Amino acid sequence: MAGTRVGDRIRISELEGHLGRLAVERGFLTLEQFLECLTLRNAEDPSAPLEIVLVSNGYLTDDQAEELARAAEAAAAAPPPPRRPDALRVPVGRGPSGSVSRTFLPDHDDPVVAKEISANALNRPFLAAFAENARRAAALAHPGVARVLAVEARSDGLTIFSEYVRGATLRDYLLRHGPLPLKHANGILRQVAGVLHVAHSKDVVHGNLKPENVFLCSGGRVRLTDFGLARAEPEWLKPHADKAGSIVYSLAPEQWSAGALPASDLYQAGVLWHFMLTGRVPFEAQTFQDVRRKHEEEEPRPPSNINPGLPWAADALFLKLLQKEPGRRYPSPRALQEDLERLDRGEPLETAGKHTRRAKAGKRYRA
Repeated sequence: MAGTRVGDRIRISELEGHLGRLAVERGFLTLEQFLECLTLRNAEDPSAPLEIVLVSNGYLTDDQAEELARAAEAAAAAPPPPRRPDALRVPVGRGPSGSVSRTFLPDHDDPVVAKEISANALNRPFLAAFAENARRAAALAHPGVARVLAVEARSDGLTIFSEYVRGATLRDYLLRHGPLPLKHANGILRQVAGVLHVAHSKDVVHGNLKPENVFLCSGGRVRLTDFGLARAEPEWLKPHADKAGSIVYSLAPEQWSAGALPASDLYQAGVLWHFMLTGRVPFEAQTFQDVRRKHEEEEPRPPSNINPGLPWAADALFLKLLQKEPGRRYPSPRALQEDLERLDRGEPLETAGKHTRRAKAGKRYRA
């Protein structure tokens, strides 16, 4: 029973709301008649018990008022019915691991995302690792992270419940609006680097930093999903890269042999940077094998090759992030943040300084 109606501001307690709902449901009066009684009570004597007002207006007898008052008290005191995780599943997507749906958890008012990882021949050897990564990611408490809320192991697979994020994925946003202005892209990557800084300090690696896992939310906030849930085990990737989907276009070279490292997140941040500034990934090919080969062997073309209006510093930052050897990239997400702040202020980059000189002189990188 709402406390505000068109035309009048009606004050009503939770207990009175239950009483009014029960009275209407049982046919003692209509909703309009109940609201009229509320308006009258609030105007004449706001402290008068609502059931007495209903009696004085001829809608209830004394016995009916007493019975409804007891039922309203019981309804107000009763806990809300528990929500089973499988009570309502609304499909929102499907990938090589299984399905993704929106649902509810017990004692959790907001909807959550349930990510199913099926125990098929490809996944079964890695289910324990998936579960452990998810539990470690659950310890991340940061406004830029869609938190893992629960991990449910079953005989036929694994379900990971995480916060439902309201917003547009970076991929969908760019498909609608095209490449971002430098300042906008800078603001997004600075937030991503801030989240990675906190995650790496807790020994948590994202490993799956693709545009589909970066959400642009209200107020310009950025939130990351799927922390630690990358299908990045080398033993799985080598024979099944064609089933890994879009993540392959963002994988750092070492993820094919050593798995995801903190430096892998920085490499993938470079792929995001290129995607935001150009609408394209830095290495494109017809097969996943060729994509892998390019990431491992070829020099990346900087964003200004596609978007000539970009400054050399944007190229330098990209070249630093996409170094083949993990140790040659930015030493930390915080160092990346600092260079992004310098770029925003129009100051020379510090960590990627030599790459600025390389970008300025790098005619061979431009088609």
